[in-house]
Amino acid sequence: MEIMALAEQINEVAAAHLLGSLQDLRGRIRGKRSRANKIFSKATIMDNYSFHDGGRSELQFNVGLEMRKGRRFWRHGVAFSFQKSQTLPDPSVLRHWVRPFNVWVESNTDELRDFRMWHERKDQPPSEDRRPCQISELELQQFIKDENFVFLGARVAESNVNVDQILHDLDRLYPLYEYCLMESLNPSPPKRASQRQVGSARQTKATLPGGEIDVDLRHNLLQEALVSWLKAEFHSHRVQPELEVANGCRVDVAVETKEGPVFCEIKVAPHAREAIRHAFGQFLEYTHWPAVQRAKKWWVISESVPTADDLSYLQALRTNYALPVFYRSIDAATGSLGPEV
Repeated sequence: MEIMALAEQINEVAAAHLLGSLQDLRGRIRGKRSRANKIFSKATIMDNYSFHDGGRSELQFNVGLEMRKGRRFWRHGVAFSFQKSQTLPDPSVLRHWVRPFNVWVESNTDELRDFRMWHERKDQPPSEDRRPCQISELELQQFIKDENFVFLGARVAESNVNVDQILHDLDRLYPLYEYCLMESLNPSPPKRASQRQVGSARQTKATLPGGEIDVDLRHNLLQEALVSWLKAEFHSHRVQPELEVANGCRVDVAVETKEGPVFCEIKVAPHAREAIRHAFGQFLEYTHWPAVQRAKKWWVISESVPTADDLSYLQALRTNYALPVFYRSIDAATGSLGPEV
């Protein structure tokens, strides 16, 4: 695949995703109409990479080809390009974007746990991957001086490129961009940003089988219902929402049972498979991170009814890897829980 083909495929499908509203958002917040409705335009599609139209002087959505040990990989995510150009003669103007970037990333480490960051200087090998984190002042000074490219996102082998997955990941990074866009126009220091607080209402919309809903409100509703139901189901045991199990790591709901602690992660997702995928990384961290509280069982909580394939997958995780992961569907109307499967 070449960059032109990939960029055009993303443009064609983007309208069905949150990312499809990018240019409308930019026009609304900045108060001027964008020159393009597409994510990537002819002016921003280069030989082996592309960034969103208008993104040269801001945090940019970026896809690009990378060669690693003789193999072709495609990256997708967001980036800062501190390289000088006609449209960006002074890269230090990006400081106004790095400041809110740091606030959002520091406040949303759980949401970024399966992404990586790296940087590179032109004509030099890229740095080692690291977990998403703040860009320190010393790093920022060096990045500007060396005209570095700094990336946050995912990298996949060329044979595994999937446009739907790319758009799914870019949608997850959309609230980061939206927060940075708004705060870059605000001279006051940004406050701590939560995934459930930053940005406009648009960022928290998701299309599920039942229609478009507000993800944050839905999550809060399900959390309240889950706590009430678990208190009734385990009336003599402690039920704790937002239990901190390690520094910066909180479980949506934890409950003490006779067998031991159960950690519950609530996911607003169109399918059980996606809910399991999103919760799984958190559960693994709760199990292996140093000095973290452990759980006897993990429950993925979501509204979708699991399919036979979902159940087979969960069983395989338990049988082959001894991972205590189970699924319980929750009824949003009644708050009732389905059986552990």
